[in-house]
Amino acid sequence: MILIIPVVLGLIGAFWAKSKNLSAGLWGILCFILPVIGLVILAFKKADLSPEEKLANAIRAQTGQVNS
Repeated sequence: MILIIPVVLGLIGAFWAKSKNLSAGLWGILCFILPVIGLVILAFKKADLSPEEKLANAIRAQTGQVNS
């Protein structure tokens, strides 16, 4: 019974991290061990770009185009 809250918050952290294109496993474990701290950090963490977005940004930077 006492593990229900950390498990639920770990799952919430994992799904939230996945939606931000971050490591779901890492954030799930972090939110399980340190639920409040993990979720607060995750709330302020910016989403990572997908590999396609990183490539597009690199091409734009080389060609001198501005991101819109």
